[in-house]
Amino acid sequence: MSIKSFFYNSNNGDRTYDASSMEDWLKRFFTTGVFTGNFEVTAAGGMQVSVSAGYSDIDGKVAVSDDATILGISAASGTIDRIDSVMLRRDDTNRMCKLIVAEGSSSSQPVPPDIVRSNGIYDLRLANISVKAGAIKINQQDITDTRSSADCGIVTATVKEMDFSQFAKQFADYFSSFKNDTAADITTWFSGEKTVLTAWKDNREKDYETWYSERQSAFDKWFAEVVGKMSEDVAAKLVETTTELDTRLSLMESMVLNNDMSVPITDDVGNLIVDDDGNAILAEWKYKTE
Repeated sequence: MSIKSFFYNSNNGDRTYDASSMEDWLKRFFTTGVFTGNFEVTAAGGMQVSVSAGYSDIDGKVAVSDDATILGISAASGTIDRIDSVMLRRDDTNRMCKLIVAEGSSSSQPVPPDIVRSNGIYDLRLANISVKAGAIKINQQDITDTRSSADCGIVTATVKEMDFSQFAKQFADYFSSFKNDTAADITTWFSGEKTVLTAWKDNREKDYETWYSERQSAFDKWFAEVVGKMSEDVAAKLVETTTELDTRLSLMESMVLNNDMSVPITDDVGNLIVDDDGNAILAEWKYKTE
């Protein structure tokens, strides 16, 4: 099948196009419906409504209205209500687009008339008109706008965003490879670092054990030397010194309590002054009492 190419000027009849060519082309770019704000239905006084100017795409056919269009609404029933619809109709049989009022059936529970989309007819429902029993005027509150519903639609671009699926697949594949490679690198690095750390820890433990052993040996040697230098009668000397101190403390206590102080006399350099027999010469005094 050859590729169709739109649109080139014909050169001696080698390029021919028809309405379906344009229709097929438009459907690729725009959805069916009216453009935003176009073909609005409003009350126009009495039993009339007004449809504003607008631009519409009806399944590839373009409907353009340059001015507002006035449409008449059939007289109301005297006893029961009905609902009419304002349609923008594509009519392929007559090769035209037009505005019409499709009249609903009167009923105690009225419903809008069906839209037609077959046999060369394609309707867009612009609004529903509530025709109350005995009504002589269509008010704005009787009009329900249906342009944004599925029965009509607002024209939008069919191409809403770029297709990034191919890029997404490429990125996913790249990221998967990157993740696997990185995971392998991390595993290798961690294994190496773990080996280094374990070796460092073992070496530090050995260093500590060696240091502790050396310090323990040095202390044991020092302690043995100190013990060896101590006299065997160290305990006896300690008892003797303690006894002497207790005696001096008792003597001091007695002097204070009896108000009879006595101390040995010394020279300027702290030597005891003694008599001919070598006995210390004492000085005695008492503090004054009342």
